[in-house]
Amino acid sequence: MDDVDQEKLAFRSMLLDVARNIEETELERLKLLCSDFIGVRTRSQIKTTLALFEELEKQGKLKVSDVSFLVYLLEKGCKDRPNLLSIVETYKTQHPSHKSEAQKAIAQFMSTNLGKDFKRVLRCVGLDDPSLERLQLDYPGKTEEVIYQGFIKCFSDPINASVEKVLESLERSHRKDLADIIRSGSYV
Repeated sequence: MDDVDQEKLAFRSMLLDVARNIEETELERLKLLCSDFIGVRTRSQIKTTLALFEELEKQGKLKVSDVSFLVYLLEKGCKDRPNLLSIVETYKTQHPSHKSEAQKAIAQFMSTNLGKDFKRVLRCVGLDDPSLERLQLDYPGKTEEVIYQGFIKCFSDPINASVEKVLESLERSHRKDLADIIRSGSYV
């Protein structure tokens, strides 16, 4: 079995584990959280958590390489169930290709949406001033590329290589709007 098949198998296994543990009332809350992109008719036809996950895959909200929207759903719809989040976190730590794809997507999103706050946010994430200055010299007049490369550099650092650290930094930098978009998974 090749790596791609193993990734998909691990992803499906994780979804099964999560689905087994979601109660009917929680499923209804999860479906409500998806109402912006899953229509009323389709939502009413969804009777199981697995069916919801299948629809989320069709909508592009749930991918082998990006489970951030699933994390958002579980945080909001199953608040008192840390065991569900731990299943997803275990998957994320055991499958690094997921991490790198999601991080690249976040870096791309940040490069087009961060704007003038980029230095403050990159410093909060852990990029030091000499590294930031070096990026600005490497990409003169290309702020979006500086931001992208800055986040890629931060993600390559084992201490700062977490989406959670980016979210915290955005909130500390008064950019909760961007943190909320990343949490919702709609940055892709």
